[in-house]
Amino acid sequence: MTDNTRKKTGRPRKQLDLQLVEDLATLQCTDEELSSALHVSVDTITRRKKDDAAFAEAYQRGKDQGKRSLRRLQWQSAQKGSYVMQIWLGKQYLSQKDRQHTEIEGVDLAALIGKLGQVMGQFIREFVPRDRWDDAREKIQELRLDDLDTRRPARLH
Repeated sequence: MTDNTRKKTGRPRKQLDLQLVEDLATLQCTDEELSSALHVSVDTITRRKKDDAAFAEAYQRGKDQGKRSLRRLQWQSAQKGSYVMQIWLGKQYLSQKDRQHTEIEGVDLAALIGKLGQVMGQFIREFVPRDRWDDAREKIQELRLDDLDTRRPARLH
């Protein structure tokens, strides 16, 4: 036999229900779930998405339809007053972010950090030998507390 007249060998190609593929893709089913529903291997699903244009189109149409449906439901939920959905959509589409609260039981965190810097500076002056102050300041800067005032405070009498 010549190359043009050779018989095809191997298992016949299984016909897959493209409407079912599209419907399952609409639900955002995984390849494993598709293979189970269609009674084929995961490798077959992967191969068909690459090699079978009709399969790939049905799959993509379904995925896109599912995303549109989900988005529509999310917008409807937000329009009905779901503040959770409104916040989530705002973060997704409007680049909104949660603001970090900087108060701890009524104490301003910035003031607390400033006071900590003063305490650390006083500690360094009292317990670190004078010739090691520069080393201590470098360590503080490594901790990203470089704005601390480590000058000798005025003594109170």
